[in-house]
Amino acid sequence: MKSKKGIVFMAMGFELVAMMLASVFIGQALESKYDSKGLIIAGLSFLTLLGWLYHLIILLRKFQADEDK
Repeated sequence: MKSKKGIVFMAMGFELVAMMLASVFIGQALESKYDSKGLIIAGLSFLTLLGWLYHLIILLRKFQADEDK
């Protein structure tokens, strides 16, 4: 089970990078349309980071529950 945890957490790093890149690209597309001086990119990046942290906390709780069993 330990090797599976390691792989899952390595994948979480790649997931964060992919999500941040997607939020920047989407933010740039919206910026060109609405011209909000970078606020859309910053907001999407912040929301992406919050969502990723929430997902990480849920995953950690799941692993902790599995260890307690």
